[in-house]
Amino acid sequence: MIVAAQCRAARGLLNWSGQMLADAARLDLIKINEFEGGLVSVDDATIEGLQRALEAAGVEFLQGLRPGVRLKDLMSHSTRASVDQQSLADILPTPVQLNDGRTLTTLTDVIKLLADLPEDRRATEEWEQISEMMADATIGRQVYRNRLLSHLCQALRSEGLL
Repeated sequence: MIVAAQCRAARGLLNWSGQMLADAARLDLIKINEFEGGLVSVDDATIEGLQRALEAAGVEFLQGLRPGVRLKDLMSHSTRASVDQQSLADILPTPVQLNDGRTLTTLTDVIKLLADLPEDRRATEEWEQISEMMADATIGRQVYRNRLLSHLCQALRSEGLL
């Protein structure tokens, strides 16, 4: 389980505000501030939720005698704050409406969706291709809208979300 300093460092690597982490982890900002400040004890479920959200955004936590953080390759480019709220309309022709009522309109929405998937399902070829295309789009590389939409819809259908 992560410690407060790792949480703060992970947010720094991602250039995320406390509110961005709260949204990604679906937690109250006060809980995050309490954990990071170390002033009150926070329940394990809260810490695990923070860790899952940060890992889904591309952070890898190092444990042992020298705990630390680093960015994983998979999502590191697409999670920078400067592009995090980029509209999917810049990449996709329309927002994507899911069966459960959620609508994907920003890259953050797709990152949250990935965070909700179990690790083994996130590692499928389809989701890895989507992650790569999102990363390319956010660093200014040409992305073919129809190709990304096709991969995203296929992956969402396989998850029963579309």
